[in-house]
Amino acid sequence: MVDNPCKDGFAYEGGACIARTVPPDGGVGGDGHDGDGGVGGDHDGGPGHDVDVPDAIVGPSCVLPEVQCDNGCKNLETDPDNCGTCAHVCASGLCTTGHCVGDPYGHVVAIGHDFAHHHLSMARVLGNAVSLGLTYDVAVAWWPAGTHTTVTNALASAMVTTGRPWHSVPTPAAPSTLNGVDVVIVDGAVTAAAGVSWESSLDAFLLRGGVVIVVEGVGGTGHEFAAGANLFTSGAPVDVTDQQMVISNPTDSISQQVIAPYLGEGSSVSFPGVANPVITTTGGATVVFHLVR
Repeated sequence: MVDNPCKDGFAYEGGACIARTVPPDGGVGGDGHDGDGGVGGDHDGGPGHDVDVPDAIVGPSCVLPEVQCDNGCKNLETDPDNCGTCAHVCASGLCTTGHCVGDPYGHVVAIGHDFAHHHLSMARVLGNAVSLGLTYDVAVAWWPAGTHTTVTNALASAMVTTGRPWHSVPTPAAPSTLNGVDVVIVDGAVTAAAGVSWESSLDAFLLRGGVVIVVEGVGGTGHEFAAGANLFTSGAPVDVTDQQMVISNPTDSISQQVIAPYLGEGSSVSFPGVANPVITTTGGATVVFHLVR
């Protein structure tokens, strides 16, 4: 759910999206003044010109669950030409609960390890997340761009055990369609403002089956980027370094072939207030979770 389901220029009022245009003379309705100095709703200020000037022009409205798209009011839950978001066309011609039947699902994975130190079991969590990528030879981009040695080393060791090839690709300097990218790993000093600027690009990326992985250690800001990009919302991460980690959802793909319990090395954190935990501390704090979009 969002606070305002309406397109820019429309206000959500009484269960509908209402478009309002205020006349350039700044007229105010409801008091008999039309904003040009004339008194009364049928005067335009000029002698002999009793033309009714409306105080507001009310445009088309959409009644929920429909929202305003460029081509009219659409139900994003069921419309195969506007599925999940405006202008997203389903190849199958079928849209169910905002997702095209037959389309791949996007994935958001948060991992509360910075991988400064790791054993193979902890690295396998990262490898399983990257292996959600659609192509066989997974193309991985990093945000922000730069050297991510500890995470790269963990990923390399994990992917050897999975037998899945992968390669790094250049990270766009600014939000883009992320063509040629299967997985985006968010690792390092990032901000909520950067997340906001990436939101629409990541939405489109997830719609086509992309994977976004947020890697977080003590003092990290990946959760702030995630909130800005509308990926997930978490409380401030809590230090759980050197605690034992256990699998809470053995059916999730992220937990496959992960030997548990395992030690949360390097620096490790839990994410308060999130759902769908895959791996937790022995006390039940969420350290790894997986969302499907």
